[in-house]
Amino acid sequence: MPNQELLNCLSEAQTVASVASGKGRREIDEAIKNGKFVVSTSNPYFCRSTDAFAGVIVSLHSAWDTREKADLACEKLYDDYQGDIDARVLPVLPIVPIAPIQDTEECPF
Repeated sequence: MPNQELLNCLSEAQTVASVASGKGRREIDEAIKNGKFVVSTSNPYFCRSTDAFAGVIVSLHSAWDTREKADLACEKLYDDYQGDIDARVLPVLPIVPIAPIQDTEECPF
């Protein structure tokens, strides 16, 4: 059975990765809601005590007004890190208003 202390360290690392990734995803969602093109990065996170994989941290690198600028920023990241990074441009998703169904006859289920 693994040492309980090491399991606690791994659990703490998983929590750190989850919290950091949640913060990054909220920042990304907010930028997308504001009409920006987002360059996001995803990096593996490892437990410092066990070297075990603890999760992936998703973070906002930058937000741009145009897809072209975001693509250039993403390419620069790959050049700077010589491809040793997972970066991507997230498109602005259209917001489609959903009208509530007024009459139950219109409901398909």
